[in-house]
Amino acid sequence: MSDSTTAIYPLTLFDGPNGEAGLFIGWLVEGIIDIQRMEARMRNLIVKWPLLAGRIEQISKWESNIIVPLGEYPEGHSTFRLTSTASESPITTYTSLPVPTVSTPLPRTLFMQPDHPIIARDWVARDLPLLHWHLTFFEHPGQEYTCIGLVLPHLLVDGPGCGVLLRRIESEMLNQAWEVPPPLHAGKNENPLRQYIEGVQNDIGSGKSTLRLPSPIEYPTITLGGISFLFKYLFWHVWQRLRHRSFSQLIRIPHKVVQKLVDDTNKVADVTGDAGEATLSMVDIMTAWIYKTVYSREASLGCRTNLVNMDYSRVAPGLTKENYIHNCFTPVQYPVLTVAELKATALRALALQIAHAKAQYSLARSIYTYELLHAATQGTLFRGMFPRDGVNADEAMTISNMTAANLGKLDWSGVGGRRTVSAGQGVLVHIPVLMANVVVIGGEGEDGCLSLHATLGARRMKALTDGLLRLVKDAEMTG
Repeated sequence: MSDSTTAIYPLTLFDGPNGEAGLFIGWLVEGIIDIQRMEARMRNLIVKWPLLAGRIEQISKWESNIIVPLGEYPEGHSTFRLTSTASESPITTYTSLPVPTVSTPLPRTLFMQPDHPIIARDWVARDLPLLHWHLTFFEHPGQEYTCIGLVLPHLLVDGPGCGVLLRRIESEMLNQAWEVPPPLHAGKNENPLRQYIEGVQNDIGSGKSTLRLPSPIEYPTITLGGISFLFKYLFWHVWQRLRHRSFSQLIRIPHKVVQKLVDDTNKVADVTGDAGEATLSMVDIMTAWIYKTVYSREASLGCRTNLVNMDYSRVAPGLTKENYIHNCFTPVQYPVLTVAELKATALRALALQIAHAKAQYSLARSIYTYELLHAATQGTLFRGMFPRDGVNADEAMTISNMTAANLGKLDWSGVGGRRTVSAGQGVLVHIPVLMANVVVIGGEGEDGCLSLHATLGARRMKALTDGLLRLVKDAEMTG
């Protein structure tokens, strides 16, 4: 393709590390999806948003472009992939219906083809389209369901960006209007985030800006590690699997249970004397409850824990999560707590710590993160970016918030689906290691249940599920 028929859209160093992973989203919906109608709606979507028909071009470590054909597509250029299969077994072979409070996630084989891409290099090597859909039909009388799976490169979007993408897909499936991004022009386009960050860096270097970046001691929330750090990182997860029997569970918390926990926690303000504080959000309270509950049975009271998640503020003026879907992250700096401190801290006090830490976002931290990513690309030896405190903490607990994506409320009726029974998401990597000590808060479903996807050691999983059962019992007793 020539420059006159091709748009080049550069990504940033925030996208680079996520090229080592793919994103997976899956839905179980009532009814049989009309694959022809879905295919037609996807074609319409991509006509309006040509970026999605592009291909990944990797220039160097963590530096990539999206190459977008303009006008007619070259011969053999597929704009997305949509496959399907029919299951000989009913859906109840894989899960009980209705889905119980705690269950094993459905097999990923129901949502994706065996040859699906995983990391950005797979997309590049095989010249693959960005979006890969797979449907599994359960066409048994009285039990008609469809598993819908989507695989896409994490290089392209972060969590909030994925949510925006899915809402636009939903609108197109429903044949509704949605905000179409500005068109790309032939040749190299500007990435507004990259342009802004490089401008700030130049101003700092020339003395025009007095912005002071934090030091590694002030902001130890990111670790740049070599092969030895990577080995220790992976070994910890392998140890969790072998010694602590880590595994995954899908947890569904009824709305009234979540609401009672939130209401009770916010009422404590009258007792603790912090009534002047803003009302805490459901996500902050749930994060604190999960964090405390997971470690509630730990015997190693001196173990130092580090809560991990990201701020996705778009940094540049005028950029929002709606108009910039690509990766932009700054690790939140939470206090490192020993297990003893975690147990001793009241739920509301812990939720306040979490809320305060999230409110400390700054441009300086974002620029510092970007410069660390650049440092990781220099030299010939491996250097990876690990969003955790590798100095002051013994282990990390990742609790991710995906509630904004509203996965469980996506409306598939435009292509023949009915109620969404369950939804989930995950990260795909080539390394065959189950990443433990991770909980994803996935948002509410159509039935009001809040979904959690947890991967924990057996003892910690038991602590979490037992804690949930206590919440459910308490909510039932109080009506």
